[in-house]
Amino acid sequence: MRWAHVICEAPQVVPLQGLRRTDAFLPKIRAAALTAVTVTALVGGSLSAPAQAEVDSGRFLNYSVPNGSMSSQYHVYADGIDWAQPVGVVFYFDGDYWNSNKSNVYNPDSNTMQQMAQIANEKNMVFVPVISPDKDSSGDGITWWQNIGENGDFFRSFAQEFIADSGIDSSQVWTMGYSGGAEFITNELNASRRNSWRTGGGSIMVGGGGAEKRIEAPDSIKPIPMFWWVNCSDTDHKTNPPRWSAADAANQGYKRYTDAGFDARKDGDCLPGQGHLDYDLPGLLRRSLEQQ
Repeated sequence: MRWAHVICEAPQVVPLQGLRRTDAFLPKIRAAALTAVTVTALVGGSLSAPAQAEVDSGRFLNYSVPNGSMSSQYHVYADGIDWAQPVGVVFYFDGDYWNSNKSNVYNPDSNTMQQMAQIANEKNMVFVPVISPDKDSSGDGITWWQNIGENGDFFRSFAQEFIADSGIDSSQVWTMGYSGGAEFITNELNASRRNSWRTGGGSIMVGGGGAEKRIEAPDSIKPIPMFWWVNCSDTDHKTNPPRWSAADAANQGYKRYTDAGFDARKDGDCLPGQGHLDYDLPGLLRRSLEQQ
C-alpha cells in the first residue's frame, strides 16, 4: 500500500545543505554548564538532560545523523518559553509534496505555522517542524512514509539529541502529523521504539494515521494519548494516490491502536469538512493539547 496525499505542481524542491547541527543549533546556558549528555545514535539511547538549557528560535536549521548518511532541516519556535519551568516540545511532520512551496514546512512564517507555534509556546512547549530527509521528489513526491524505517531512525536520532541538548522534559514530548506525516507517526514512530526518545506527551494525527505495520510497544507507553482528526468527506479521490482514503486510514489506525490497548481518542466519527485541504491545523493542535 502507498500513502500520499497533497496534490501539488511539478517537482521543485529546495536543496538541503546537509550539515551537522553544530553550526546551526547552539543552546544557551543561563546559570551553569551543561551536565553530561548521553545520546545513543539512531535507536535505543538513554537521555540525560542538561541543566538549565535554552534554545533559540531559528529557521532552516540543519541536522545530520552521526554517520552523515542522512540529513535534513527543521525550524524552532521558542518565543515566550519559561525555561525556569519544565519545557515540552511539539514535533510537526507535514504531508507529502512535489513542489516545496506547497508544503507548510517550507513556509515557516505562514499564518498556519505561526499560529501553531503560538499555541505550543503558550503551553510552554517549543514548536519544531521537521522536514523529511527524503530527497527524491519524483513518483509520489517528498514523503515521510517512503523508506519509513530509515526516516524513523533519522527522526529518533534528531529527537534524542534535540531533547537532550535543549533540556526538554521527556514526559512532555508531542508529535503532530498531517496526511503523510500522520501515517509516519502511526506506522513508524508509535509502532516501534517509542520509548527510546520520550516517556510521555501525546500524538496528533490529522487527515490520516493508518496502521499497516505491526504495533510493538511496551505497556508502559500505552497510556500516552493518541488523537485522530479527519474530515467526513476526506475519502478516496480527494488526494494522491486517488484510491487512498484519509477517513478509512484514520478509522483503521484508531481501531488497531485501541485494540492494542493504547489511549486512542477520536472525536466522534469524523469532523465536518470539504476534503483533504481544509483542516484547521492550529485549532486541532489546541483542542488536542487541551484534552491531555
